[in-house]
Amino acid sequence: MKKVHLITLALSLGIAFTACNNEKKSSGAMDSTKDAELSTDQTAMAIDLEKSTVKWTGSLVGVYNHYGTLDFKSGSISIKDGKINEGVFVIDMKTMKPADENYNPDEGSTKEKLIQHLSSADFFDVENYPEASFTIKKHENNTITGDLTIRGKTNEEVVKNVQIKKENGKKVFYGTMTFNRHKYDVTWKHPMKDKVLSDDIELKIKLVE
Repeated sequence: MKKVHLITLALSLGIAFTACNNEKKSSGAMDSTKDAELSTDQTAMAIDLEKSTVKWTGSLVGVYNHYGTLDFKSGSISIKDGKINEGVFVIDMKTMKPADENYNPDEGSTKEKLIQHLSSADFFDVENYPEASFTIKKHENNTITGDLTIRGKTNEEVVKNVQIKKENGKKVFYGTMTFNRHKYDVTWKHPMKDKVLSDDIELKIKLVE
């Protein structure tokens, strides 16, 4: 199966839910970013919905990428014995926004038309499935396994490259996920056109406590 990134969830989708953004201060100042240790006690936290983001990337094969963001509707994490043992996150699919500049208005290609198409039944069918979700099942080393639900379809997916940082006094969680859109019926109903789209959608996730 070809590996390319389609737009989407999170989710037309490709969420771009980023790797670790190290904050740098002016020369001579101490970096405010460092690895954070998770408590061994049972603790729970809600994520900051304004600062937490999902960034998605999708692509046309050998042509260019489209990318943008999605907003969280809710999210919480439970930490025990230094690991994230539980977590449930809901993404508002109606908040899909483009951030790239690969458009040509003279040829009818605009950001508005892209989002309209990605939100349609051809892809994420946002009218009938306004939310996507991810439920954490297991945290091992720098990976998190959980159930991703898009368009009412649920499959097990893995968040890789998990990093937990301390930034400006807050814990910040970073990770990446790549999923195959066909598993969630995110498929253009025109076979020849669908072939030029990536099978994979990439999400870069940033969670702030």
